[in-house]
Amino acid sequence: LTLAALTPSRLRESANSFRANAGVGYSALRPRHLAHLSEAGLRALCRILHAIERLERFAANAALALMRLINKKTGGMRQIGLIDTIVRLYTRRRARDFKADIECRLERPYFHAAPAKSASGAAEHHALEAEAAIATPGFGAFSALFDLVKSFENITAAEVAAGLRALGLPTSFVKLLLSLY
Repeated sequence: LTLAALTPSRLRESANSFRANAGVGYSALRPRHLAHLSEAGLRALCRILHAIERLERFAANAALALMRLINKKTGGMRQIGLIDTIVRLYTRRRARDFKADIECRLERPYFHAAPAKSASGAAEHHALEAEAAIATPGFGAFSALFDLVKSFENITAAEVAAGLRALGLPTSFVKLLLSLY
């Protein structure tokens, strides 16, 4: 995979993809605010982001996350980290750049992270197969749901790097992402 050139229109499209009330980071800007920059302002931001890619690291304060407690719908509080707006915009843009290619290469009939597939589609597909198994004499079904969110804290930076490289992401991009890990 190669990194496509960042352009003002692609940055604006990514900035507009955030919710209007998306949280603010260290810079005190919402991601959508960046969509209102002039064409010249977005070109300057593209040059800054290309320089960050060449240096393979963000400025120290960009890697800071503001921690905040928010109310849960079911009661109680949960902690969230708000990453800086520039980092969020950059990672959203690059995720969109790589998404289609990675999904095509990872497509498997049993893997629902592929084009035109969704988490709800995976659940519906599994439920249908389970119903078919139960209706077939001599067969049964078993379902399990794992909370992967808790397991992410056990993944090392080296494992993340190996996984990203296995997907074919450029080494310089992997180093940049790891500087935020």
